[in-house]
Amino acid sequence: YQLKLTPDPPWSQIEQINLSVKQSDFRIRVVEIHNYLGSITRFILGDLTVQEQFEDGFFRFVVPDDVKVMEEGS
Repeated sequence: YQLKLTPDPPWSQIEQINLSVKQSDFRIRVVEIHNYLGSITRFILGDLTVQEQFEDGFFRFVVPDDVKVMEEGS
C-alpha cells in the first residue's frame, strides 16, 4: 500500500511524505520525504530486531538550558 501524507497547514520545507506499507502485516517499509525543490530523502526499513542491551554511552540526554526539570518522589 502507498500512503501520501500532505502537511496541513503546510510545512516550510516538506511538500509531502510517502509511506510504503507491506500488505501482509501493514508494517511501514519505505518512508520518502519530498521537499519543494524536488529532492527526496528515502528510508528503507528492514525487519525489526530486539536489542537486549546497549553499550555505555549509546544514549545521551542533555537537558536544554531553558528547561526546568521536576523530579517526583516515591
